[in-house]
Amino acid sequence: MKRMRMRVLGAVGFGLVVASLAWPRAALAQKAPGPAPAAPQAPPTRPTDLEIDPDAAKKDPAKEAAPLPPADKDSWGVGGKDQEGEWAPGAQRKKAAADKAEEEDDKAPVVLPPAANIQVDAVLGFGGINVVTDQPQTATKVTVVSILPAITYRFGDVWTVGLRMPFSTGSTKGPLGAIDKYDQYALGNLEVLVRPAFQLTRRLRLPVQFAFLPPTASGQYFVEANDTGSVARAIVNQAAASSRGWEENALFASKRVGLVPGVGLTYDRGAAHLGVTTKLEVMVKAGGNEPQEPNIKSVTSVNPGVGLHGTVTNWVTSLSFFYDLFDGKLTPGLRAWLAVNSAPVTDATVDYSGAQFVLEPDLLTKIPIGKVTIHGGLAGIIPIGGHLGGGAGASMGGLKLRAGLLF
Repeated sequence: MKRMRMRVLGAVGFGLVVASLAWPRAALAQKAPGPAPAAPQAPPTRPTDLEIDPDAAKKDPAKEAAPLPPADKDSWGVGGKDQEGEWAPGAQRKKAAADKAEEEDDKAPVVLPPAANIQVDAVLGFGGINVVTDQPQTATKVTVVSILPAITYRFGDVWTVGLRMPFSTGSTKGPLGAIDKYDQYALGNLEVLVRPAFQLTRRLRLPVQFAFLPPTASGQYFVEANDTGSVARAIVNQAAASSRGWEENALFASKRVGLVPGVGLTYDRGAAHLGVTTKLEVMVKAGGNEPQEPNIKSVTSVNPGVGLHGTVTNWVTSLSFFYDLFDGKLTPGLRAWLAVNSAPVTDATVDYSGAQFVLEPDLLTKIPIGKVTIHGGLAGIIPIGGHLGGGAGASMGGLKLRAGLLF
């Protein structure tokens, strides 16, 4: 029993000793008042922004990295180029492709149209023209259709020859009123054309022309008293020339031989086509009656001062621009010309010579079918001012239709 008590007392004493030793450690392990200490951080994995290399001055320049090549001044993002629009990478690639295609086109051989061309054009003219009378402000009312067939053929790459001859029909009223009302037809002058064209550069071509027109046109202004039909045919031819804006006067000059030299330039760049031409029509009297001959009368010779000139001229300078759409199947364009014409008939006080400016908006088409190409066009002939645009009491406009075959 005594031994049992001694064991219990010993165990209690041992427990008190262990408890006295553990109490200071528990007190120390409790959180101290105030802010918590900062958590430890991992060391940086890359260098800081500021580094001081004490050995930088000792590095060998020969071992430094080679400098980068200079940037292209036209590169995207260099030199302040805008990142949008034309200078965007996609647009730049398209521009480079277009430049390459243009460069290849410059080196490509010249492609000429087929050698043979058969075509016909018809112009519907309406309005009034000035015919010299003792009533100079009275216009002769006309409605006329002129049909102009043509055939040309090119030998080799340079020489082209061709033939043209117009036929016109229409109704006229005047210049002396209802007594001068006629429905007539009239032949024009036959034109024999020679036109060499020289290739100056890949895009630039120089056409030169010379045309000769024998006097096949019908009608004349001074006739015997009962031959008023000849006067009407002369007026129809004059109306046909007027409806075409004085561009082809030599084709319709009654009783005259025509000589027509000309030269031009054409420039083709992709779908764009530009041209400039100038020609001088010289029309020399070759037969017919003079107003001073006995027994000669005409509606144009009421005034004794009426005269018929031996040689008249018409200088025509034209500009044109056309642009191909749908690979040339549709080609809109604009032509404009200035004609400086001298009238064949004048009197002491009336002379309808002068300058005439004309616009011709045009729409062409080409449709290839095998080895043959069908071509055509629709155009309006619009005089601006001058004798055909209302400047002398008359005005004359026209509508042109064209159709033909290339082969």
